[in-house]
Amino acid sequence: MKYDLHVHSTYSDGIKSLEELGGEAKAAGLAGFALTDHDTIAGWSEIAGVEETFGITVFPGVELSTEWQKRDVHILGYGIEDEATFREKLVFLSQSRVTRMERIVDKLNALGFSVTLDEIWVKAGKGTLGRPHVAAVLAEKGYVKDRQDAFDRYLNRGKPAYVERVKYSPWEACVMIRSCGGCAVLAHPGLDNAVLILPRLVEAGLSGLEVRHSAHTEASAARFEALAVQYGLFVTAGSDYHGYGDANHGFIGCRGLYKEELPPVFERYLV
Repeated sequence: MKYDLHVHSTYSDGIKSLEELGGEAKAAGLAGFALTDHDTIAGWSEIAGVEETFGITVFPGVELSTEWQKRDVHILGYGIEDEATFREKLVFLSQSRVTRMERIVDKLNALGFSVTLDEIWVKAGKGTLGRPHVAAVLAEKGYVKDRQDAFDRYLNRGKPAYVERVKYSPWEACVMIRSCGGCAVLAHPGLDNAVLILPRLVEAGLSGLEVRHSAHTEASAARFEALAVQYGLFVTAGSDYHGYGDANHGFIGCRGLYKEELPPVFERYLV
């Protein structure tokens, strides 16, 4: 039985609740998964209940959104011990998301749309605000065909409603995770080409590399595994499940590690 180490819930931009994810993980024959919502650990409060209900292990994790040379670089964090301090550090990211969303709404309305921040909050629910929630509102109102169309026409970098967001650098994220007792892992290096800055990330305290991911081919995974060995990094694997499958996000359990393959950072959570 495997563990999927990269899963998102409605606490960020996933469309499934943590309880729904627990049911899907159980049905998929997983021993467990890691909850790695973007820039929030709000879902951690539900982990114990989900574990008890479905008899699986849910590892508390996070995925920090960072930027390097106008590229998105995502850093996964596992095994965080000082939860209180880490939660305080996330306030900065949460506030920057709200400010960004206000500016996106202003741009959309200047383009002739009728969109409010309240409508976007409804889509986000208890989760952190993100562009997928804006895309959902635009699609629901018939301004675009679907969410992807919203990104392609308005929300991606260089498009009319795109707004930069203040973000940590990848190395700042590594330091932040390490300072709270956790291990930092570079997520899906095949997507953002962040592998180019791997030496600098290692210097900043990077511990692992997400070698197997839904967007990685077998050839790229082999390349990343060789780099992990070269830099002394542990290997992780995850679907990056958001409640649906597409080119970059697989279904829960499509990537994962067996118990004997798990890095030590996960061992203390196993029953």
